[in-house]
Amino acid sequence: SFLQTLTLGKNTRGIQFRIRHKNGTWRWNTESMSPIRDSRGVIVGTQGIIHDITEQVATQSALQAIIGSMVGTTGLSSLMKIAESVSSWLAADCVMVGEIQPDHETVSVLSMQLDGKEVTGFSYTLKGTPCENVTEKGYCHYPDDAINLFPHSKDLVELNIRAYIGTPLNDAEGRVIGVLCALFRRPFQSSQEIRDIMSIIAVKAGAEIERSQIERELQQNRYMLAKAMDLANLVNWEFDTSTGLFRFNDRFYELYRTSAGQEGGYLISPERYNQEFVHPDDRDAVARVFSTKMASNNPDYEFQMEHRIIRRDGELRNLIVRVGVVVDDEGKIAKIHGANQDITEQKRLEEALRQANTKLNLLTSITRHDITNQLQVLKGFLSLMNDVPPGPEYQKYFQ
Repeated sequence: SFLQTLTLGKNTRGIQFRIRHKNGTWRWNTESMSPIRDSRGVIVGTQGIIHDITEQVATQSALQAIIGSMVGTTGLSSLMKIAESVSSWLAADCVMVGEIQPDHETVSVLSMQLDGKEVTGFSYTLKGTPCENVTEKGYCHYPDDAINLFPHSKDLVELNIRAYIGTPLNDAEGRVIGVLCALFRRPFQSSQEIRDIMSIIAVKAGAEIERSQIERELQQNRYMLAKAMDLANLVNWEFDTSTGLFRFNDRFYELYRTSAGQEGGYLISPERYNQEFVHPDDRDAVARVFSTKMASNNPDYEFQMEHRIIRRDGELRNLIVRVGVVVDDEGKIAKIHGANQDITEQKRLEEALRQANTKLNLLTSITRHDITNQLQVLKGFLSLMNDVPPGPEYQKYFQ
């Protein structure tokens, strides 16, 4: 740029460059220059103005970091963007977004930038690290000598880290659930502006970690619910009164030994369901439930019934159906929802128990009759013994 100014005679504005101060810090500058000409128009020199724009550049970089961290991403990709933005903004050697594990001793790093590269699968022990202080005290800044301040933090030692800044990540209730930190192999002076911006970014990071925790918990709850429903042989369904159609799901079809593809989708009319799946002897009872008005539009109203189904593989199964209602703002029934429980095994056990009781009652009756007969014989001989004097005849009756 300088040579162009001198040789081409052009004016230049806004040339940005860095200079190094005696104290070792780098400062951003911008320079505007114009050539100096003699009377013949020959360039004999140049003149210019230099402005220190370090704070301006820092502000722009901070703004870019905030925007990059906040906009357009969610979940893990958002945390990765945060680490990338903070690393670029602060020119940090390492940036980590970590989630504190349930043992409160381990930090699982969800996003990490080390020397400008993404690192995955990293975790560390909280005890003896500056992050431990962050979880207890809040925002922490160690401008230099971090290795000697935290000699038991092997990661600081291995990475030769001298400076550290970190801020806690909180959930909606204010509990510390993670740490956002930046590490430097050189001295680093923080400022109130950096602290404020880190706090702003931490809100986003904390929200994303909490979101992921809620999603994991929701997935776990769904898994447990599915397992519980499997153990209880339960499937659920919904009936929309506005369309007059059942809405089933894959679990429902699995109980009936069929699939959405085989049945042409998840929506089925009550007539078709009744005709194709319900036992002929139970069809009238099932049809009455969905062809007449419910007994109540109370949202707490529930009832149950039993009926038999014939699955697609031809097997006969017994169900108990529990039904509830959903009422709209006008107090009208908008949807009917229910759960079908396969009680075939229970019915088989009940029948087996009934038959066993019948057999036991019969056996008891027969045994009682036989015992009564023997008692009558004994009573007869005892009566005869009262009329016979002691002797051979008496001894025979006694035997």
